[in-house]
Amino acid sequence: MLFVDGIIFTLQRAGGISAIFRSLLNYLDHQNVVTNHFLDGQSLQELDQCLDPAREEGAVKTTERTPRVLERYRSCQMDTPRAKSNSSSSSSSSSSSNLNNPSNDIYHSSYYRTPTDKSVTSVLTVYDFMYERYRKGPARWVHTLQKNAAIKRAQSIICISQTTLEDLVEFAGLRPDQTVSVVYPGVSESFKPILVGQDFSEPAARPFILFVGLRGGYKNFKLALQTLTELPEFEMRCVGGGSFSGSEFEGFPEHVVSRVKHMGFTTDEELNALYNKAVCLFYPSRYEGFGIPVLEAMKAGCPVVSINCKSIVEIGGAALQMVPLEDPTLLAKAVMRTLSSQRGDIVNMGRFNAINFSWDKSNFETLQVYKKLGLSQ
Repeated sequence: MLFVDGIIFTLQRAGGISAIFRSLLNYLDHQNVVTNHFLDGQSLQELDQCLDPAREEGAVKTTERTPRVLERYRSCQMDTPRAKSNSSSSSSSSSSSNLNNPSNDIYHSSYYRTPTDKSVTSVLTVYDFMYERYRKGPARWVHTLQKNAAIKRAQSIICISQTTLEDLVEFAGLRPDQTVSVVYPGVSESFKPILVGQDFSEPAARPFILFVGLRGGYKNFKLALQTLTELPEFEMRCVGGGSFSGSEFEGFPEHVVSRVKHMGFTTDEELNALYNKAVCLFYPSRYEGFGIPVLEAMKAGCPVVSINCKSIVEIGGAALQMVPLEDPTLLAKAVMRTLSSQRGDIVNMGRFNAINFSWDKSNFETLQVYKKLGLSQ
């Protein structure tokens, strides 16, 4: 049987990791893959039909459980015959070379947890190494300790990009007896062109660039503000990342700050409308494991302006308006280029590129990982 640890749904209200596992669980349900989905704690998200604990039929069964103290940092309790005898031992101390899994039970954690049952084959998705590259102190120590234990315990590792795989080798390493696959996330069908013949020179509406996601540190929000100073006729609208703090705008004049607006929580449909109306998605992040907003924008027909971030170049390629330096003047020129006669070509290149990334492909490749480990439907 397949066991999926849905701890991520208790940790975030939205985000790329949630999107990966929400899509995967729906896919497994439609493929009739018998799956026990553990939900240790209250979900912060509205559950889809196949994740609903009240649902009586379907291949995916969600088991809601009362969380233990510090549940997020503890091994996932397993509902398997051998789990009780193994629950008192530390699963992370076992290497894959001495594990025995006669029942072909497979465990997949959504966020760096290990199973209490040592006999279960463990699959781990690794997203990025942001903590290792950009965080310091206790937050990094705790995160890295748990992540490394999960990596050590796993028989098979899924990386969401080649960039993440290279970081995995650099920061944690791989054993010869571990398998590793690169499985790209997909893009929701909610993102698509909906506006035809839009005129960005129309004086009634001030043009805006769109900033999606977190804004701190390596996300380079200050670079975005610096670029906005070079674009006096533009606004910047922000989605996600929480409310603004005063410190984010320190050193910037009021005529810049007044042109930055936060859109609050948006549904996929509302975000798609913003992509369609925006001059471009402005995505100046220095580091990402993948970068789903880049592909959402491209699929919606919105040009993407970025800096030379390795994973973003990996997934966006020639469809990006990429600036090799963190230079506000060059970035402003890239924004203006998306309004030039080249815009049609830029949009078409982005839409063509986004075709390569689908949830069906991503989920199918994940299911093949399970099958190679012995999962039988």
